[in-house]
Amino acid sequence: MKDLGNFFEQLTNESQTLFNRVKDKATLRRVVYASFLMGMADGDFSKEEKKKLTAYITTKLPHFKVADIVEFVEQAEAILEFDTQAGKFELLEDVGKATGESANLIARTAFLIANQDGDFDEAERKVFEQILTRLGLDPNAYK
Repeated sequence: MKDLGNFFEQLTNESQTLFNRVKDKATLRRVVYASFLMGMADGDFSKEEKKKLTAYITTKLPHFKVADIVEFVEQAEAILEFDTQAGKFELLEDVGKATGESANLIARTAFLIANQDGDFDEAERKVFEQILTRLGLDPNAYK
């Protein structure tokens, strides 16, 4: 297993180049959905955590409006509200449509979101591996 602290720092530095290239709302939506799934990994995604997620994405993608990010967070909540398992599948399906740099950006953002608290727990690992699998990326590259 990689030293998560060093890996986290390296990923943060490398990701900014990818963040700067994101211009389309489809990628933004998928970043938000993947990040939302990571936030929900422990079963609780508080209002405070949602604010942190929105602030983080706003910082990394300042050319998008906060309202766009909030809209996608609310969409994710609505999708999961009716049926959590089916909703999770639907969010993963949409995330999985990303390819190339967008897929890498989504994976990196999900990883960075999960590590905001300094603890990448087993529930987060499972969700992260599901995201990577949907994106067609190798989970071993993040171990």
